[in-house]
Amino acid sequence: MVVDTILSVWLLSCVLAILITIFIRIRRKINKSKLLLPRGIENKNCSSFFNSVMQTFASLECFFNYLKKSNQKNDSLTKSIYEFLKEIRENGLPIDNREYYKKIMSHLNEKEYFEFNEENCAEELFSCIIYQLFDEELKYKNIKIYDSKDISRKLIERIQIESRIFNLFGIAKYKNKHSIVFSMFSPGFNTINGSLDEYHRRHDKDILPDWDLLEFYILPQYCFIAYTSDFLNVKKLKLDDENDVIIKNKIYKLVSAGLFSQSLINKGKYMSLSKRDISFYLFDDENVKEVISKNQININAELVYSVHELQNGKTE
Repeated sequence: MVVDTILSVWLLSCVLAILITIFIRIRRKINKSKLLLPRGIENKNCSSFFNSVMQTFASLECFFNYLKKSNQKNDSLTKSIYEFLKEIRENGLPIDNREYYKKIMSHLNEKEYFEFNEENCAEELFSCIIYQLFDEELKYKNIKIYDSKDISRKLIERIQIESRIFNLFGIAKYKNKHSIVFSMFSPGFNTINGSLDEYHRRHDKDILPDWDLLEFYILPQYCFIAYTSDFLNVKKLKLDDENDVIIKNKIYKLVSAGLFSQSLINKGKYMSLSKRDISFYLFDDENVKEVISKNQININAELVYSVHELQNGKTE
């Protein structure tokens, strides 16, 4: 009887040891596969809007190079974003965003644009960050704009020469008075690239700013478009069907799209469909998966913003 009990305990211990070994090996394989993927971002503070925008920024090579080369002080918004993107761009396990979330959002919340630890609008965050980085750059270079809606042409020409943020994202707009904007607004069309294509062809007056009142001093490296409706669901779209957009012999390609998915409990979350190297990935907080360009995207989500990158004549 005692021998049987000892034998049973021994067998049970062996089975447990085998199961633990198998579990450890499976976990190592999962972690190893994650190490080969672009890095996800953990969501511990209702921050899918923040995570999606950071993944988009991490896909913008020329923008990242600007941040890297910037001489802004270490506690600046510019340096805070650079330090976070540097970690995101390294393949590996998901990163905790809380330290950088606090640093970055503290800069933006000086003017109470966003609520801490609450979901905000991803497209508004993207736009706000670009404007703040532009403002930070101008202050560093001692360029003063007293009225952003009434800028002299001479000042705009100086900004064109000295401001990297303007050359990366800026559009010079005018109607009697000159101004600078960093966003286009569109109701959406049948493809992600459709808005940019319709915009430069001047086919739709619902797209802002109005082309007839606009001047591109230099085509920006990145065209950022925010969408004013939930018209375009990306579920059945294929990335292979997103044709290049040609503007004045310059080619633009889709590099990132912000998506919003409404859940069953009336809460939504943001995701980023972004290109790293030659492939697109869906970044859903800490979860990352490759999106095959010939297949349907197969995510029930609406397009909220898109970023299109200039392929020739890059601004460095």
